[in-house]
Amino acid sequence: MQPIAGLAGRLFQEIGVFETAQLPLLVAAVLLAIAFPRLGGRAFARFEAAIEAIALRPWASGLLLGALLLAGHVVIALTVGAPRPIIPDEASLLLQSDTLAHGRLANPGPLPDDFSAIYVLIRPAYASIYPVLRSFPLTVGQLIGGGPWIGVWLSMLALCLAVYGMLRQVVRPGYALVGALLVAGRWGLFSYWANSYWGGAFTALGGVLLVTGYLKLDRRSSFGAACLLGAGVFILMTTRPYEGLAFAAAFAAGLGVRALKAERGERSGYLAAGIVALAWVFAGFALTAAHDWAVTGDWKLAPYSLYRRTVADVPAFWMQSAAIRPPSAYFGVAHFIDYEREAFARFATLKGGLNAEKERLIGLWNFYVGWAMLAPFAIGCWRLRRWPVLAAAGALLGAALVIETWDWTHYAAPGFALVVIAITLGLERLRAIEFAGRPIGVALSRLLPLCLGVGLLLPAEATVSGVPDFSPGLYDPFSEACCWLRTHSARAEVQDYLAARPGRHLVIVDSGPRWPSHQLVVFNQADPGAAKIVWVNKDARLNPATIAAFPARAVWRLDWRDNGSPCLTRAGSGDVVSPPAPDQACLSLSSHGG
Repeated sequence: MQPIAGLAGRLFQEIGVFETAQLPLLVAAVLLAIAFPRLGGRAFARFEAAIEAIALRPWASGLLLGALLLAGHVVIALTVGAPRPIIPDEASLLLQSDTLAHGRLANPGPLPDDFSAIYVLIRPAYASIYPVLRSFPLTVGQLIGGGPWIGVWLSMLALCLAVYGMLRQVVRPGYALVGALLVAGRWGLFSYWANSYWGGAFTALGGVLLVTGYLKLDRRSSFGAACLLGAGVFILMTTRPYEGLAFAAAFAAGLGVRALKAERGERSGYLAAGIVALAWVFAGFALTAAHDWAVTGDWKLAPYSLYRRTVADVPAFWMQSAAIRPPSAYFGVAHFIDYEREAFARFATLKGGLNAEKERLIGLWNFYVGWAMLAPFAIGCWRLRRWPVLAAAGALLGAALVIETWDWTHYAAPGFALVVIAITLGLERLRAIEFAGRPIGVALSRLLPLCLGVGLLLPAEATVSGVPDFSPGLYDPFSEACCWLRTHSARAEVQDYLAARPGRHLVIVDSGPRWPSHQLVVFNQADPGAAKIVWVNKDARLNPATIAAFPARAVWRLDWRDNGSPCLTRAGSGDVVSPPAPDQACLSLSSHGG
């Protein structure tokens, strides 16, 4: 029993609660398909007929997808609440969203050093380090009045609808709707794409639009198809330009070859389509250059590159040389720089590099495929040979990912379209597999999606009861498609407490060694002076000037107990950056006593 328990424990650590629970469901589904391949055949057939009838009507399919996502997120919002940012990337993207919502590409700078935050530039301008439209859905949600999370939901809905339209180019309408429903269920409800501000769905939408436009142009050149392809490239350029370029290169080459081989009359159509697509590409370059100039003062220097040059000392690609810079004065920032150094150091040896690539591969499989869809995905990858350009795009994206220092799964979001196509093609092909005249493949094509649906009952139950606690990174890897719920945030507790109090506030955060490394605290809105709460790092040299620059605010200290819980105290007229006296009680917040 010990080897079995050890294997289960290792699986739990590597792939998390959801996929560990999916494995026995998969085994049960395979055994059931072999032993009783016709079990429930009539019920499944009636369900499939209903799906096919809905899929033939795009408006009905859109309503079904929208209703599923809306109902699921309403339940999540009513029981868990809107997501609270806990990852530095989320804070940086929320800053970018707020900046765009104010009608500008960057905010005036520089800011004092005690405003330093992870993945944020405070000089020469105050801005996020990320490409210009990484936070576009958040901006849309903010502008329409629903808040950034509404924008996240809209981006996921747009992704599901676009997937349905894309899949109709390669499979029957019924399977196209099934593929879109799988996206809504597996990624649209409980993944970090849907329940955080980290992004992923919008970049994936760009890849889906690109593939859809290509598939249409591959049959016949048209203005609409060129617009879809160009819009997809535009999104990739302005959200993940490096991976997007690698993914889009194969499509550009494929269409170029197709245009050269076309007859003279068709060639003019491809030329017109190419001009339309290039107009989108030019718009992407222009917007990116304008953003770079606004943030860094140099249209050729991206904010991300400036951050790497001036703050971080680890390059984005592991074959580059790391710089050596003085450590940050603030432990919170330094901790994340240390994390980046550790990730980079893995590639110093061949063994370490191979282990890093193994972890990258496990993370990608965990998020994009999983146990239930493994067989359909493998079959579908083989069927992708019918579209060599799609296969080449996947290979180029994979090669681009291999040389990156970090392995976050949303880096591969441009290729999400290929994953969905492969899974759907595999499900369709499974139906033709028989063994000794027994329709085992038909049974598997029905039971495997059902296996995934049954597995989703676990996070659905946890949404209501809180058991198990699906806080990000608590029991699950960050790369898992499920689940991202119940985000515990000390900053949110302090923010809620101070937001309910009259007046405006300034919080001085102890970002020294007692700061719990899993907590995100110091980040501000696009216009700190207009914000109700301003957050800065504790710095005896700079804080007095900052307090003077933000007058008529109540000043607070945020320190940390030994167990990592927050300790908020009102700062007196003396030294505002000294630790609280041993007998001084912390104010009672939402989940931690005083």
